[in-house]
Amino acid sequence: GQIYSYVADHWQYLPALAIIAMVAAGCASCWANLGESSRALAVAAAVTIGGGLFALTYRQCQMYRDIREFYQTTIEKNPTCWMAYNNLGNEFSAANRKDEALVLYRRAVELNPSFASGFNNVGAILLDTGRPTEAASEFKRALALDPDHAQGRFNLGNAYAALGRTRDAIRQFHEALLSAPNFPAAESRLGTLFAGLGQPDEALRCYTRALQLAPADPLTLYNLGNLYLGLGQLTSAATHFERALESDPNFAVAHVNLASTLGRLGQPDKAIRHLREALELRPDLAEAHYILALALQDQGKPKEARPHYEQARRLNPQLPPVAW
Repeated sequence: GQIYSYVADHWQYLPALAIIAMVAAGCASCWANLGESSRALAVAAAVTIGGGLFALTYRQCQMYRDIREFYQTTIEKNPTCWMAYNNLGNEFSAANRKDEALVLYRRAVELNPSFASGFNNVGAILLDTGRPTEAASEFKRALALDPDHAQGRFNLGNAYAALGRTRDAIRQFHEALLSAPNFPAAESRLGTLFAGLGQPDEALRCYTRALQLAPADPLTLYNLGNLYLGLGQLTSAATHFERALESDPNFAVAHVNLASTLGRLGQPDKAIRHLREALELRPDLAEAHYILALALQDQGKPKEARPHYEQARRLNPQLPPVAW
């Protein structure tokens, strides 16, 4: 998140009221004792001073046009302000400008080597850009500074999961939950890892706890749907895929998995509708093209099915061939 500190002018606002009141009272008293010609000069002086102050205020306000401009101006005027580098990095990261964000985060921790969240931010960018080994090193540096940094533990768990170190990842997620018991993302990730290890009961417990904390989280609902699908509980699977799509209608792979489930439940028309929606969102989903081709073929529409099958095979040549 964004971090900040108060600066000197923030503490001047309330005390300045007394000074402004005294100055205003003095001006009013002087005005009452001025002649007509002196009053004209006073008005001209006031207009000149007011115009100058307006110009200065306008110039100052340019740095507040948007948040990035504000942080960039702060850095120009105070190149050692590590908080501004961090906050500007957050803005670039949110805009998916990862390389620029990484440079800013690195500068923040260079200026403040005790900034645990800064090392966590560096690691998060490295993990997002496919460098889990480097990311893990940065998360460890964050945790060396702050062992209770729950987000750092969570991110280190994600790095270990990306490296195939599943047991180490599980341990980190558990430790994250010790620091922050109400951490739905950590519970959800644990569920996914336990599901991958063939422990559905443990996975279900974790997903259930995650949904107690964040009932509308689409990823947890989707993963729980996959768990039920793998267990052959098709109605429960469809229900959770539908709930995931209620939370995020643009969740393309949830449309695909719901369609697959509906097909097995004997609802081909609804399945085809969800496959078409998935392909509107993600035309590059080979699985959606493939399943749609099979569904259309089953409905006796080979001419409509064939283009989807061919596109599926172009996108993923490993898909099983179908005899037409």
